[in-house]
Amino acid sequence: MNFTKPIIFFDLETTGVNIETDRIVQIALLIVKPDGTNEFKSRLINPTIPIPKEASDVHHITDDVVKDCPTFDRVAKSLFSLFNGCNVAGYNSDNFDIPLLHKEFERCGIEWDVTKVQRVDVFKLYKLMHPNDLSSVYRRLTGNILTNAHNAEDDIKATYEVFQKLIELSDGMFETVEDVTEYTQDGKHLFDLAGKMYIDENGVVCWSFGKHKDNPILDDRGYLDWYLGNKDTPSETKKRVLDYIVNQKSA
Repeated sequence: MNFTKPIIFFDLETTGVNIETDRIVQIALLIVKPDGTNEFKSRLINPTIPIPKEASDVHHITDDVVKDCPTFDRVAKSLFSLFNGCNVAGYNSDNFDIPLLHKEFERCGIEWDVTKVQRVDVFKLYKLMHPNDLSSVYRRLTGNILTNAHNAEDDIKATYEVFQKLIELSDGMFETVEDVTEYTQDGKHLFDLAGKMYIDENGVVCWSFGKHKDNPILDDRGYLDWYLGNKDTPSETKKRVLDYIVNQKSA
């Protein structure tokens, strides 16, 4: 591939997944230059806020690990000098890494105009090149072509074949249907059928999407009221939430 600007492939480890409130604890950069050379940089960062255990369990970075590391404002200018004038790439970077890094720069008074940057999200690229519709998945896993797609009878037979193939490829990872369900739901117990909310280990109902992801739904009543008043919100979800609020008040 020919390109005139360096491309920075970067990844963040953070205190959580909330773009507005969470902070960076590690940033790694692979700078791919037009002359074909690469430069790698990595830095731990003190986020100035506690790192939750659930985050440390994922990236193994604890408060003790970063207590003597520089805070983001100490490295912001030198970091921005690397990004300035470069295109950027990452994995799911459009939805998470770029917005969070942009927010960190913003806190330091640095304006990173991402609209002038070419952005490559490798996750999106992969999904486009490897579609996950039933016909595509069926062909990749079985080597066969689903000749009568969108016929319910043929689709459900193909779905079962795909399921069997995935169980076979899991190498004994799943022993029961419950194992499969827990894995596909990321260990979370869904609260509503639409999957917009889940019940955490303390029995608290939390958001599973959006800017309040993983926060209790009752923490921001204004946002909850807006969501419940939205015409597209499923009635089943509304009923469950209203019952939950009543039970919380009577508890």
